[in-house]
Amino acid sequence: MQKEEAELRKLEKQQELEEKRRKQQELRDVYAQSIQMKRANEARELQEQMAFDRKILEQLLEQSKIEVIEEAQKKVCL
Repeated sequence: MQKEEAELRKLEKQQELEEKRRKQQELRDVYAQSIQMKRANEARELQEQMAFDRKILEQLLEQSKIEVIEEAQKKVCL
C-alpha cells in the first residue's frame, strides 16, 4: 500500500512539474510574440517616418531647383 501511495505521489509531482513547465513555455511564447509584434510596429513606424522625411527632402530639393532657375532667369532679364 505504501509503495502504491509513493508511486501515486511521484506521478502527481511529475504531472505538476509538467504543467508548470507547460505554463512557463506558454508565457515565454506570449512574451516572444509580444516582442516580435513590438519590433514589427517599430520597424513600420520607422519606415513611415523615413518615407515622410524623404518626401520633405524631395520637396525642398525641388524648391531649391526652382529658386535657382528663377535666379538665373532674373540674371538673363537684367
